[in-house]
Amino acid sequence: MRSLCFLNWLTTLVIVEFLVQPMALLIVPTDLLYLLAGFLIVSLVVVLFTLLAAIMPCDLTEGGIFFLILFMSVFLLGVYCIVLYSVIGLNWSFYVFAFLFAVMLLAFLMYHVQCIMGGRSTEAELADDKYAALLLFNEFVALFMLCLYWRHHMDHVPTMSICTTTSSS
Repeated sequence: MRSLCFLNWLTTLVIVEFLVQPMALLIVPTDLLYLLAGFLIVSLVVVLFTLLAAIMPCDLTEGGIFFLILFMSVFLLGVYCIVLYSVIGLNWSFYVFAFLFAVMLLAFLMYHVQCIMGGRSTEAELADDKYAALLLFNEFVALFMLCLYWRHHMDHVPTMSICTTTSSS
């Protein structure tokens, strides 16, 4: 499939479209200020961790099995936190899940950046350019979806709003 350029581009465009369309449903109910703040924060974090992975002297690609075992444990703990949030309604468990998810994604981002750059024990080939771009795009979208999801579903959490409305009967 690597030699079929048209099929590679078509697959890439279909995957990007299937990611962007559902994200539009999350963007619509989100306030513009939260949307822009989340986009800015996620963009800065992704750029910072990409640069950190690029200049990091240690090779993260050597510990592939270690990362797999570690992140399977983090994934199971994240599922446990989501069950606590969904069934019992503990709000703090969602924040624990979001933190674990972000840490896991940022570690994968750094791993993939080192694989893409090459010169390490695991490296991507030159023909994998679209796959590499999709990996980084998926990680950005996953972090950005955290910003969109929690704002929409955490409206019941009290905020420090200056303007409060009260209804008198």
